[in-house]
Amino acid sequence: SFEVLDLLLLHLSDLSKFPFLSKVVILGHGGGAQMVVRHALFTRLLPSGLSSRETWLRGDSTRPGLQVLHMAGNPGSYTYLDTHRWAYTCQGDSTSPFTCEEAEYRRYDPRLGPEGWTEELGYKGVNYTSEHEFLCGDKNFHSFKYGLDISGVASGNAVPYLRAHPNVSLAVDSFPNRDLFLFVGENDTCSLHLVPRCEANCFKKRCGYPHHTF
Repeated sequence: SFEVLDLLLLHLSDLSKFPFLSKVVILGHGGGAQMVVRHALFTRLLPSGLSSRETWLRGDSTRPGLQVLHMAGNPGSYTYLDTHRWAYTCQGDSTSPFTCEEAEYRRYDPRLGPEGWTEELGYKGVNYTSEHEFLCGDKNFHSFKYGLDISGVASGNAVPYLRAHPNVSLAVDSFPNRDLFLFVGENDTCSLHLVPRCEANCFKKRCGYPHHTF
């Protein structure tokens, strides 16, 4: 959990136990990479570059001088930082390959995505026309964990870590100061079935498209 990662980082900040430690790498691949990316975004700890002795002693950051790197390899999904998504001009259905023109990243409108998506069936039963600029329509597209809308955390629709988070907005604002490295295979094989959710798959290029984009 995010809580465990935070506690581990604070433990590694103990000079009496790790006096020569200067760098910590949080590394994950696939599903683990999804956790790494979201921990970098939502962790309660301040970025290592903004830490001070005062914030460290309060437990709000790692100790000064300890660099924390987040490294994510081929995560199956990402958290978008705005309400824009990839828009396509696509043709195809569940029985034929999708053919799409180059994508445009712009404000998402669920009304411009086809209906018929279900978590159980994925793309089956979804028919695309030239009027569908997005790969599917979902009014909850910006909800955690694929977006920044955490309005459902109070009702238990997100992890307890977020429900108890003291300042999610501050964490998001601090995100540009994190050391996050993303490694993505351009020629990765199709893994569409791994994340059978509209909000995860319908807003970025996957199998059947020229390249893997996030």
